[in-house]
Amino acid sequence: MMNKHQMGEVLAMVSALDGQLVAESKVLMWLEVLQGCTYEELIAAITPAHLEAEKGVVQARDLFEQVRRARAVANQVPELGMDFPSSPQPICEHHDLPVTECVDCCGLIYAQADWMTTTDRHSWAMAHVYKPMEAWV
Repeated sequence: MMNKHQMGEVLAMVSALDGQLVAESKVLMWLEVLQGCTYEELIAAITPAHLEAEKGVVQARDLFEQVRRARAVANQVPELGMDFPSSPQPICEHHDLPVTECVDCCGLIYAQADWMTTTDRHSWAMAHVYKPMEAWV
């Protein structure tokens, strides 16, 4: 469970990026809103939340969404090593790994395309994550 001091540190880091003022009332409110999150989860969520934040201003809901995504990806990790009938398997462009072994790329696909149909999600991944099919050896 996070304490007031830890939330103050989180807000100080957020403030270093977006320049918002940190008041005790804000610390207490964020502590209430983000009560189910750990200090470590929130620290890890700051940079991606800032990169996606509208006008660069990070709000509590932005951190909450990043933590939710990270937890969803973490819950899928045990399935990544499963054997799939499709062969060859797509290779991620950035990490040069079979996609089911790349936690980062699976997380990206989940975060950006999970709401899509299977066909649309695959098309999105082909354009944004996978190497060209010729490299799937």
